[in-house]
Amino acid sequence: MDRASLIGVAAALGAFVTWGFLPVYLHQLGAVPPMEILVHRTLWSLAALGLFAAFTGRWRPTLAAIADRSRLGNILICALLVSINWFGFIVAVQFDHKVEASLGYYILPLMAVGLGMAVLGEKLRPLQFLAVALACLAVVILSIGLGAAPWIALFLAASFTLYGLAKRYSALGPISSVLAEVIVLAPLALIYLVIIHSTGTSMIADRPAGYFGQDWGLSLLLIGSGVITAVALVWFAEANKRLTMSTMGILQYINPTLQFFMAVMLFAEPFTRWHAIAFAMIWVAVALYVLSLLRKKKGAPSEAPS
Repeated sequence: MDRASLIGVAAALGAFVTWGFLPVYLHQLGAVPPMEILVHRTLWSLAALGLFAAFTGRWRPTLAAIADRSRLGNILICALLVSINWFGFIVAVQFDHKVEASLGYYILPLMAVGLGMAVLGEKLRPLQFLAVALACLAVVILSIGLGAAPWIALFLAASFTLYGLAKRYSALGPISSVLAEVIVLAPLALIYLVIIHSTGTSMIADRPAGYFGQDWGLSLLLIGSGVITAVALVWFAEANKRLTMSTMGILQYINPTLQFFMAVMLFAEPFTRWHAIAFAMIWVAVALYVLSLLRKKKGAPSEAPS
């Protein structure tokens, strides 16, 4: 393996391991309402990515894209979808649905493949078709066994799949596009912070809010949530440039695997026999999907997750 590939693997590992341990980090913010975490993650991501953009010359094309009305619509759609996905993940962590969150990121690539077939008319290779079918069957079995569909997993997978679809129509690179998205979200985030700090409530639920500046431990964690997001995205973008689709496709499963084992082993979330059956089927589907990637010589990796 050459030096460029080694750097790419190290960057990919940094990004996927960071995302994999993100539930542990967010768990420390359990006292803070999910929306407050989201707006801080957005604003501090903007600060960190903005600093990175200043050193790499990305501010000018990013601001030009926002000023272009023909491109602003796509940026707004992407911003809405990524914020919905981030919010869903934070809620999943806070309300002890981490197993479901990991399931969502396992099925995400498979859902993206299915969406490509349904919306873009892409042809599935036999292994991909079998993987998607097996994943769908696993979700049906889990829904029947638990008496309810794994809505959080489906929500996370669907929101990010749609985000990935919208990003196909963005002319910006991965870092500049995320920077543009958090820029357009920033005014709403600032307004929300002003309201909750002036009222002391989260507006959405009857919970105390406005923790930033009151508890310095939580304040630093809120700042860190944005910095971690930005650093992981930079690592992902670096890996994306240096590694093949097959390598990225395999390494991306580090994220949900870490999430799954921490949810079961560290946080002791319920894992029933129905979960065991469904996850076994998902893991077989993932193996088939990875095998299909290994057979494909070249292509472009998907966008980054939470």
